Amino acid sequence: MLDEKQVEKLSEEGLTEGPKTSLPWQQVVLALLLAWLLFVALTPQIVHWLNPVTGDEPFYLMTAISLINDRDLDETNNYDQHDYWKFSPSCKEIMQPGWASTLYQPGIPAPGIQPCEPPFDQLSIDLPPHFSKGIIQPGNYTKHGLGLSFLIAPAFALGGRVAVVIFMGGIAALLGVNILLLAWETTGRTRVAWLAWGTLVFTAPLFTYAFLIFPAIPAALCIIYPFRRIRLASQGIRNNSLQALATGASIGFLPWLHSLYLSISAPLFAYWLLGGRNTFPLVWAWLRQPRRFSPLRVLPPGWRGTDIALFFAPLVIFGGLFLTYYQHFYRSFMPNEQDHAGFVGWNEIGAGALGLFFDQKWGLLVYAPVYLLGLSGLALLLSRGPDDQQTRQRRSDFIWLLAVCLPYFSFIARYAQWWGEWCPPARYLTPVLPLLALPLALLLERLRGWFSRILYGFLALWSFAISLAWVLDPKLLYHWQDDQPAKILTFFKDKVDWLHSANLAGFIPSFVTNLAPNKGGNYMLSYILWPTAFVAAGFALVWLSWRDSDKPH
Repeated sequence: MLDEKQVEKLSEEGLTEGPKTSLPWQQVVLALLLAWLLFVALTPQIVHWLNPVTGDEPFYLMTAISLINDRDLDETNNYDQHDYWKFSPSCKEIMQPGWASTLYQPGIPAPGIQPCEPPFDQLSIDLPPHFSKGIIQPGNYTKHGLGLSFLIAPAFALGGRVAVVIFMGGIAALLGVNILLLAWETTGRTRVAWLAWGTLVFTAPLFTYAFLIFPAIPAALCIIYPFRRIRLASQGIRNNSLQALATGASIGFLPWLHSLYLSISAPLFAYWLLGGRNTFPLVWAWLRQPRRFSPLRVLPPGWRGTDIALFFAPLVIFGGLFLTYYQHFYRSFMPNEQDHAGFVGWNEIGAGALGLFFDQKWGLLVYAPVYLLGLSGLALLLSRGPDDQQTRQRRSDFIWLLAVCLPYFSFIARYAQWWGEWCPPARYLTPVLPLLALPLALLLERLRGWFSRILYGFLALWSFAISLAWVLDPKLLYHWQDDQPAKILTFFKDKVDWLHSANLAGFIPSFVTNLAPNKGGNYMLSYILWPTAFVAAGFALVWLSWRDSDKPH
């Protein structure tokens, strides 16, 4: 029979791997400033090439304009007044020689361009609104999440689109700080933490979306921060009142960025409630001795009563407003499904699951193969640590990483347009990718042989080259679901003589459409080779990390 002390011990299992002290604040500030200053320095280049804003970006800006000018959410008058001209290119810019060459599709004018003097008036086209369906209130309202528009409204009021991009860069820099801290909290090694920071922050998709007005980067920050704070609390490192408040606010605000993020908020809340603990001993103890099991033991360890209240306050406020919003506008407490493309059957999930990683236009590992290290590092979380405590911590991390990420991944893999339509690669994976800093740091800590460094260098160089391509011409990473190959492949064919006759599109799979150069040919081999090659490389990385861990530092 389990006594009270044994139950309490079981409830606090899984305490600690990583340091008990803090990373020096100077390094935290340095990471923030280095990233943000770089983003600010590159903003003019990105804004120049992506002018006007495209994809879903203008619709978040239109909602922000409605909030600023009208103090409401009804955007009918904003479209009638062509308020999108406030962030579209000026006539002076449009009439500059060569400006039309920056349009995304030759001969197809980008929506939202204001009319100028002939012949440039032919470029003018209205921005087709993204109004929500099924609204029961009078007026027209965006189908997109409101959270991002509320975030960017002050920046837009101060300095228009450029100020918003700089603000988004600041959020991305804060995300980078959390990546640095999560890597350091996992290993306690400064070099490893900085390497993980540089690897993730300056490669796609975090680097690309740092300049774009999408909810992905704010969502990533709202995921990694509470994950870190809850993980630290499970290790006996108490959060202060402000950190408790920010943890609850992050989890509560997530669904406002996109209703699909409810699939992440729920497991994050469960992670907090269970304190990162192994729940099976607790359930077993309750079944054996339900009368002796205090309900207070369900509350997470490491959180004081006032901190629990501060955690719940923003959670209840954001949650209550979320339910009220949907009840008011849709007469339902559930998010509206009419505004989205819907989901395919579970038997079709394979195309989305593989495409998210290997598609030649939108696949994560095609544009940032360095993420293979983070994915491979997950296997190390199942290995034994130097002692039982660290072994329990690693396996707890593995369970909770899967619990937080898998429900969301299953939704986006089943989503009928899992690639995100008109956008750079890995749009929907971006929010959860920073969590890979944890297994990435664990693997980087153990890779010390020369071959391991060469392999890391190759994957990192490939990934950083894509980032350079983004800086030079962001359009190389923007794609549509047509039958044309990835733009960067076409770029290489045009620039490199010996590639003129090569069918590069035939070597990288496309899970969205049958590409024009491949029609009539059988390229099934590429669908097999890419996943196989990356899985084999992943196994090699895990084996190398086990081998290298026996070597002296």
